[in-house]
Amino acid sequence: YNMLKRYKMNGHVINMKRGGRPKKATLRDLRHLERVVKSDRRQTANSVATEWSKACQKSFSETTTRRRLKDMGYHGCTARKKPFISKSNRQKRLQWAKAHICQTDQDWSKVVFTDES
Repeated sequence: YNMLKRYKMNGHVINMKRGGRPKKATLRDLRHLERVVKSDRRQTANSVATEWSKACQKSFSETTTRRRLKDMGYHGCTARKKPFISKSNRQKRLQWAKAHICQTDQDWSKVVFTDES
């Protein structure tokens, strides 16, 4: 019954947009937030919120910042730490790669690769 009534009133059965509190962040603010995040991807949400608030001269909470970042497709995860490779190690790796560049697929099929960690 409600769907029929809604169809007669509006000409469709799609839910109408409801009112509510308008968003604090404008599109310009959101673009600035993305710029702040891209400048340093390792920042915490709290430091991003602080920097974003200073830049826009509005106060944005950490929760608001997280919600807007989630809407943009950014997810809260810690970046993995890469092992440091010294210059001498880098040169040794390059020499090894150059020495084995001519090996065929048959040669590599005889090698057993293991993970020792």
